[in-house]
This record gives sequence, C-alpha cells and structure tokens, in this order.
Amino acid sequence: MNLNVKIKNNEMKRKIYIVVFTVFIFGLYSCNDDFLNVAPKDQISGESFYKTQDDATQALVGVYNTLIQNNDYTMIQKVLAHNTWSDDAINVWQGSDYNTIAAGSFGSETPFFENNWTQLYFNIRRTNVFLTNIGQVQMDEDLRKTYIAEVKFFRAYYYHQLVMLFGGVPIVEKPLTMDELKTPRNKRNEVIDFILNDLNAAISDLPKEPEAPGRITSGAALAFKSRVLLYEYRFQEAADAAQQVMEQGQYGLYDADGVQSYINLFSQNKENNKEVLFDVQFTDQSGYGSPEQLWLNAGSLGGWAALNPLKSLVDEFEDTQGNSIRSSTIYDPANPFANRDPRLDMSIIHSGSIVVDNNGTSHTINTLSGTDANTRSGYLTRKGADPESFVSNVTSGKNYILIRYAEVLLNYAEAKNEVSGPDSSVYKAINSIRNRVGMPNLPSGLLKAEMRERIRHERRVELCLEGQRFFDIKRWGIAQIVMNIPIYGVESNLIENRTFDANKNYLFPIPQTEIDLTGKDILLQNPGYGTPVFQDDKYPKPEMFQ
Repeated sequence: MNLNVKIKNNEMKRKIYIVVFTVFIFGLYSCNDDFLNVAPKDQISGESFYKTQDDATQALVGVYNTLIQNNDYTMIQKVLAHNTWSDDAINVWQGSDYNTIAAGSFGSETPFFENNWTQLYFNIRRTNVFLTNIGQVQMDEDLRKTYIAEVKFFRAYYYHQLVMLFGGVPIVEKPLTMDELKTPRNKRNEVIDFILNDLNAAISDLPKEPEAPGRITSGAALAFKSRVLLYEYRFQEAADAAQQVMEQGQYGLYDADGVQSYINLFSQNKENNKEVLFDVQFTDQSGYGSPEQLWLNAGSLGGWAALNPLKSLVDEFEDTQGNSIRSSTIYDPANPFANRDPRLDMSIIHSGSIVVDNNGTSHTINTLSGTDANTRSGYLTRKGADPESFVSNVTSGKNYILIRYAEVLLNYAEAKNEVSGPDSSVYKAINSIRNRVGMPNLPSGLLKAEMRERIRHERRVELCLEGQRFFDIKRWGIAQIVMNIPIYGVESNLIENRTFDANKNYLFPIPQTEIDLTGKDILLQNPGYGTPVFQDDKYPKPEMFQ
C-alpha cells in the first residue's frame, strides 16, 4: 500500500497527504527557532531510534518528508517565490514578501529570508541526523548504501538552494551540539564542492530505475548535477552529466498525446511519466493533497489565482512559424493568442480562455471583470493548475515536478554550445523540445552567440512558471536589465515599477536574526548589507559567457 504522510499546513488550515514509498511513518518532526538547532525531544534520532532496518526506513521517509512541510516550503519556493522574483510573473497579493522582494524593496530583516534560511537548515539537519546514525543499524548493506545515497541527494539539493540564494553559507555535516552552533560561512566554491561531492557519492549507489514512484534515481542525481555545474559555468562537465542522463535511456520527453503532451505531462492523470526525474509525490485522500491548484486556479474554479504571468512572458512566445512577434507577419495584436507557439495557450490563461473542470464542465474565463478579474496582470496560470483533477476549495493528488527531462536537454544544449558551438547535438536537443509541440526546427547555420540567444529563449518558454527563470537571469548577468524596469499586464497596462541593484541584489542578505544569534563577526553579511566581504561570492560577470 502507498505511504500517506499527514502534514499540518498552517497557512491553509488543511491536511496534505504525500506519497513517498511503501512504509508508514509514525510521526512528524518539529524544529525550533535556531537554524543550527540541536535535536528536539520529539525528533527521531540517535540510539533511541536507529536500531532496525524498519527504523532506518522510517527515518528515510522523514527525509523525503522535508519536501513538503512548514507551509509547503518547497512548493511555495518554486510556484510562488521563484516565479514572482523573475520577470515572468507577479503575486496577486499586493504587499506580500514575494512582491516586495521582486520590487527590490527588501533588507536583511525581510521575514521570507529568515523563513528560507531556517527551513533549509532544518531540512539539512534532518539529513545529517540520518547520515550520522545510519551506520549503527543492523540492516542489508546494499539497502544501507541506497538509503545513504538518497539522503545525500537531498542534502545537496538543499545546500544548492542556500548557495543560490545567499552565496557562501556554513557547511554543516553533522547534528551540532550547543557548543558548536556558532559556525562561520564557507566560501561559495567550497559549498559547491561539497554539493558535488555528495552527488558524486550518491550517483554510484542509486538505482537506475526508481524503487517506487518518487524515489531518487541515478538519473535524477545526474540531472541535478548538470544543473549545478551549468549554474557554475562548468560547461563541459555540465554537458557530460546531462549526456549521461540522455544515454541511460530511462527518461525522455513525454510525447504520447501529441501536441497536448506538453500540458498533459503536468496533469495528475499522466504523473510519473517518462519525463519526470524528481517530483513531490501527492495522493488523493478525501480530496486533499497538493496545494498547487488551489494557488493557481481561477477564482471561478475555487482557486486563489496567486500567480499572475506578465506581458513580457506572453510576448516571449513565437508565432507558429518560429518568428518573434516583433517580426512576425502572422501575429495579430488584436488576437494575440492566435497563431502562437502552442505552449503559450497551454501555460497561460487570458480573457476568453476555455477551462474544463473535473466534472467535464467548460468555463469561459473573463479576467477583466467578475470573479476571475482577481489578477494583477490580466493573465492567469494554466500550467500546473490541472482543473480536471481539482476539487473546488480543496486540492488534489497531482504531483509537483522539480526536475524533468526537457531541462536536461536544455542544460546539455546550453553547455555544449558554450564549449564547442552549435553542433548537430545542440540542434537535436532543442529541436526535439520544439517539435513535440509542433514548432519548427531552429534555422541552420546559427553562430554560437545566436544559438545562445535561441537556447535562452527556449529555456524561458519551455520551463516557464516552473521557477527556473529566477536563477537563469542571475547566472546570465541580465537581472539588472530585465528586473529594473516597469512591468505590464494585458493591453500594456502598467502594474508597477521594479528596482534591481546590481551591486547587492545578485545575492540575498543573510537574515539579520541569524547574524544576531551567531555573531556578526562569525556569520558575515553579504556586500551591501554589512561589512563588504565575500566579494568572490558574486555571480560571474556576463562576460564569462562570451
């Protein structure tokens, strides 16, 4: 039978059920206010728990459970925060931390940074408790290796979130005693090396095929490794890691439904398909499950319409002939969704869009008046909303994808192009993504710089509203260009002005509460928010991409 892990969600005052694999976990863990906290009394740890193989399995479930706790941390990050912190979207709730951060109106005391820091280190602490104690358990040795590999993947995943948000952070490899809490920051390159060491150690001991839906595989670890290396401009290594995934043959683009495969791969009915490498697993339980649809669906369907795409994202989609709408001969400004890349209509809802609910009833959405006008941009999110499995005012069992095969192809194409230019393998990777939705091949004979821009376009369109754009605009060094401008909605209506200071906003400030707890001479602040240290922590300049 499937594992149902019940989690309390304070924000929505409801219960969520997450499916990980076939075992029952007896309880949840809690965290206290200090991010480097010692083990709370109700947490499974040490000799009091780690004795049998079943104990180890329950503890592993606890590590998987870090994906979805504390107000759905992982999904808040990817669905709302990372999207609204880019030029793709805005949050419907004016004055929220999502929007103040996107607008550049934040500091070291902004609550969201403290919440992120605390939750990520709590998650890391749980991995460290597991890794510290797993050696004392009497269990099958091969299974022990697999469990350790899975947990190292999670530790690498959470450290990468930290380093991308804050730069160099303290590396903590074990549960700390009270005397060890005041830990200084490591340099960024040290944290990256630590992440890669965990991933390399994990890859060799992970199975090629998942033990059960949601379990980590060697392909998932390799795909994540390609992302880490790409973000660090280590292009040859990134291409190699992505190519290893491609050569495994375990994963591929989901294409069983023709053009509609692109939107269907995010639906509950098609979950665990061949494109998914890493996701958050949910299951229906009396109508409760993933909050994604509650956040995304239109008001007339019982959703909050919390993520509103911006006009700049809408305008990024080409016409059906593969041309920018700025040079298109078939684009009609009076009917802007016609003759466009099919991914536009499958990702974004506009006034007049048709949505079919779980009862098979068609709804015509009107974002300009009525219930569905609760959008700051005049657009709503279709991708991930999956109204056919959505039950009004509650949620569904639809999984949330964190890594998929299309990203692997994009990682490979970008890295390979930077190494050796647009060879046939680069074209093949990008064209396969475009062809799935019926878009034409890229023109032949592109120069390296031209292919770079095409790949960046394809990445924004294919992965739109999946949380990747936030990291992309920073690592490409264009955040101060695309974020330091007014933002617009439908019919070019001005929403607000955003500000991005390139001298300090490429990294977030270390939360002031953590500096106060640890000591300002130990946990040093990022440039622009305190003593100007860690100058080499800034993302590489755009020139490094040339």
